[in-house]
Amino acid sequence: MARFIRFIVRTDHASRTRCTGVVASLRILGEEGRLPDYHLEYADLEVGTLTTEKPGMIVYEDEFQIVAKSRSF
Repeated sequence: MARFIRFIVRTDHASRTRCTGVVASLRILGEEGRLPDYHLEYADLEVGTLTTEKPGMIVYEDEFQIVAKSRSF
């Protein structure tokens, strides 16, 4: 059975299932002006992972990734 991994930023929410993904967190920091554009390429956030065999409804997938909508969140 396939196993799916989500990379999250652990510092933005107490519940791991509600944490923001790495890409979204960098976008938010850039939009808020909290990082210069050239730092976005080298940003060093504390990253954790969530794994599951049931990611929810898959709305996009390619050879390397999926985008899934959780039934719970």
